[in-house]
Parts: sequence; C-alpha cells; structure tokens
Amino acid sequence: MNFEDNLTRLIDFVFKKNIKTNESEKAFWTRHWKERIKYVRRNKIPYELSDKWQLRIYNKMHKLFLNILDKIKNKKILEAGCGSGYSSIMLAKEGAKVYLLDNTKEALKYSKMISKFNKIKNVRFRKGNLFNIPYATSIFDITWNSGVIEHYKNKIIYKIIDEMKRVTKKDGLIMIAVPNLLTPEILYRMIKIGKGTERFFTKAKLRKIMEKTALKEIEIYSLDCVIPSFIPNWIIKKLEKFEFILAPLLGFMFVGIGKK
Repeated sequence: MNFEDNLTRLIDFVFKKNIKTNESEKAFWTRHWKERIKYVRRNKIPYELSDKWQLRIYNKMHKLFLNILDKIKNKKILEAGCGSGYSSIMLAKEGAKVYLLDNTKEALKYSKMISKFNKIKNVRFRKGNLFNIPYATSIFDITWNSGVIEHYKNKIIYKIIDEMKRVTKKDGLIMIAVPNLLTPEILYRMIKIGKGTERFFTKAKLRKIMEKTALKEIEIYSLDCVIPSFIPNWIIKKLEKFEFILAPLLGFMFVGIGKK
C-alpha cells in the first residue's frame, strides 16, 4: 500500500464519518444539496455567495482556471459531476458555453438557482452519470470536475477519465481538481463535521493517475488558499498575500490539467 493510501487509512481512523450509517454516497449528496436548496429559500442567496470564506475560495479558483484554460469565450465546457456548478457558471459569465452534468436532481436544481441568481443563461443542465456521459463523442473543448474522483478507487477513476476523454475534442483539455486533505481548512472541517469517502491525493498521485490515462502535456497546480475559515477575515486579508509560499504543500486543492 502506498503513502497516500496509508495516510487515508490514518485519517479515516482519526476522524468521525459525516455519512450516516447505511447511507449511500448518492444519498449523502442528495441530502447535502437539499440542505443547500433550503438555504437559498431561507436566505435568498446561494451559500457560495453569502459565506465570505467560500467566496474567497471560488474567486481564487476562478482566477486560476482563467490562467490555465486561457481563452474560454465560446468554448464548450462540460463539468461532469457538477454539484453546485458554481465555478462553471462563473466561466459562463466569461462567455463560455457551459454544460452541467450530475446524477442527482437536487444538485442540478441548486445549480439552476445559482445560475438564475447570477442572471446567467448560457448554461445547460442534464442528469446523468460519469460512467456513461450522455453526450456524443468529441464535442467539448474542456471537460472537468472538482471534488469527484477522490471518492473512487483508481480503477474506477481511470474509467471516469476515459469517459471524460471520449466526449472531449482532439487536443481538448481535461481538468481535474481534488481537495488536499492536509490543508488547514479541510482538517478543520473534518474535526467539526467529520469526513466522507474522500481519499488523500498528493500532486504526484494526481499526475500519475492522469498519465495512466494517456493525457498529454500534464501540469499540476496548487490553489493558493491556505488560511482556514475560522481565522478572522481582517487577519486573512493581511496574510493572504503570503499564502503562495505554503500553497505547494498545503494549498486547498490540487488541480491537474492535460490534453487529450
């Protein structure tokens, strides 16, 4: 067993589970998105926009994605396993033609709420799964997801990426983002609310998996967000310019991008 798997086992032993007994992965996420839908109805604003720390994360993600994806206006982008779809919806705001796919109707309902709140119309929504993406071969310029593959074993991850590749054009881009379980914010969340089925990924492990699926010109990035949400906002603003120093090891997530 490798280093990442051993560390995952240790983390699983230390932290409580946030999935209820006998609750499936899909049932967990259905419950999660139902709670987010209730949040919007109660507060009249999506959680991603009302929580300052969440908004900080998404702004940093947006900046990183614009840098590594280059020109996205009029590009067809599929987020396969979209959840809230917030980052993709922000790419639609930049002029991309965005398609959101998820296997739970609650996630799609919530993402529609976010799209409507931001008055963004160039987004299409579809229910479907990662193993049989309901789109034709070679039609997207960019196919990506975030916080998805770490819930699966390697042999299943390869199948997911192969299916993502299938729907992507020749020389199109595949982008995969995974959380860093050692970043202070995620450690804080695991202490506070528990841990799900996520596996620990290093940048090296993410690269190795992407190489295994024959992606080309692979680059791995760290999201330079290290300071956790329990730190007062005024302190974060003073310290965030130094986050890039610790980001390679403790960044909130690792983002891999490769060419089909």
